[in-house]
Amino acid sequence: MNTLEEIWDRITGDGIRDIVPGYVGGAIVLLIIGWLVAVIVSKVVSGALRRSGLGSRLGRSIGGREGGQVDASSLVGRAIFYLIMLFVLVAVFDALRLQLVTAPLTALLGSLFAFLPRLFAAVLILVLGWLLARIVGRLVTGLLAAVGVDRLAARWGIAGALGSQRLSEILGTIVYILILLPVITAALDALQLEALTRPISNMINQVLAAIPNMVAAAIIIVVAYYVGRLLSSLVASVLTGLGFNALPTRLGLAAPGPSPATRVGSSDAPAGRTPAHLVGTLVHVGLVWFAIIQALEILGFDQLTVIMTGLIALAGRILLALIIFAVGLYLAQLAARSIRGSEVAQPNLLAVVAQAAILVLFGAMALRQMGVANEIINLAFGFLIGAIAVAAALAFGIGGRETAGRLLERWVTAARAGELDRAARETSESGPAAEIGTTAP
Repeated sequence: MNTLEEIWDRITGDGIRDIVPGYVGGAIVLLIIGWLVAVIVSKVVSGALRRSGLGSRLGRSIGGREGGQVDASSLVGRAIFYLIMLFVLVAVFDALRLQLVTAPLTALLGSLFAFLPRLFAAVLILVLGWLLARIVGRLVTGLLAAVGVDRLAARWGIAGALGSQRLSEILGTIVYILILLPVITAALDALQLEALTRPISNMINQVLAAIPNMVAAAIIIVVAYYVGRLLSSLVASVLTGLGFNALPTRLGLAAPGPSPATRVGSSDAPAGRTPAHLVGTLVHVGLVWFAIIQALEILGFDQLTVIMTGLIALAGRILLALIIFAVGLYLAQLAARSIRGSEVAQPNLLAVVAQAAILVLFGAMALRQMGVANEIINLAFGFLIGAIAVAAALAFGIGGRETAGRLLERWVTAARAGELDRAARETSESGPAAEIGTTAP
């Protein structure tokens, strides 16, 4: 600053020196020199950007591809000019001995200079990580396409759901994102702005920590799906060979007679419509359902796991109830056939009554197994049994009235005859005793 004051003293005379002090003149000289330096540096940077073509590329990326609406070279040059002038103004105010003005600006510039290395490191990490993620993503996309992942997707029917994108491109994008996430975390940590970057970093770290569990859950579901398909076909084939498709006819749920859907070992049966294929589908769905429960448990969704487990328990009770009712159907059909084949009176009526009674009994057992209003079922079943007993008693009483009258008359006649016999015997025994009493002296 003393040098600038000496330059001012040489430029000005004694009269001006008396009006304008030396430190003011030094500040003016500093302002002029700083302004010239800022202008020269901004012009040089703007010209270099224009000649290299970086300015036009940056302008297209900022303002759009059509015509490059933004002059990026001028923007960068103007920004450099104002940045240099900021430092010049701080030096000018300091030369004018205005510490109240320069203290906040000095603190601001100190913080800015302290932050610039961290900002540069964050930008460098982000740029290098972006380049690495882009290269690896394209490499993975090319390798997967060369291996034939897209052909497998078309064979499995996945390509239609993906639309215009290929499976290899989607997997490459996933790899790109997985590489870019830790890069963003490292760039945010390099800024050392805890209040701003810590929540974002924590969120990204949680996502990265959940990725292995998500991959494991997806693998479990996919493996269970394809294993379930294999088991479904195997179970359907075994049950078809055992004659399981004829079970509805035996239970009375289908009309008898061979058909493509019920013929054992028939190759003309429509797929997915026979009882064997239905059981195979249930096996497939059950295996995938258990895999989903395991996947939810791995992901930590405890509430959903409890709900899915409860649904599995309910499905098991319903399945057992259906088996109980199927056994009831079989026994009802067996009892009806046995009664119709016997020589009892009115076999058709007795067969229908026996069949209905067995179905009601096993239906109540099935509903109780399902847990559907146990108290109501018990009361209804008790009332039904009581009604049957009362109806039987009334039927016996009304229908057997004449027979009961004859039996009662017979019992009364027999009782009267017994009383007359006893009276006769008593009379015969008392007669000789009276005669002896009268002949005695």
